[in-house]
Amino acid sequence: MAPSLGVAPYDAIAPIISTRFHIKYKTARVGQDVCFLVAALIAGGPIGFASIVVAFFAGPLISYWDRSISTPTMDYINDLSEQPSFNHWQMWLPALLNLDITHCQMLIIQL
Repeated sequence: MAPSLGVAPYDAIAPIISTRFHIKYKTARVGQDVCFLVAALIAGGPIGFASIVVAFFAGPLISYWDRSISTPTMDYINDLSEQPSFNHWQMWLPALLNLDITHCQMLIIQL
């Protein structure tokens, strides 16, 4: 969900509603899922226990995952890419070149 719109048109509805009406994503997602659940009920579609659980918990779980896992991971990756350090290269260069540390240090000194 890098562009924050999801992988299908259905997944793009909640972020758009959240942005336009200035409400939390999880509220928009629960509202969206409940509306589709009611539409399925009116259309005579199958609705089970899992449908109800997903309708009320998908939004909060997605928000929790984004806040607790995705955002910190992306921040960490961005920090590493913005501030490359010599220590990172010194640690990974031998493995990349398949050399031991002494050969790597000699290469770095020559550069």
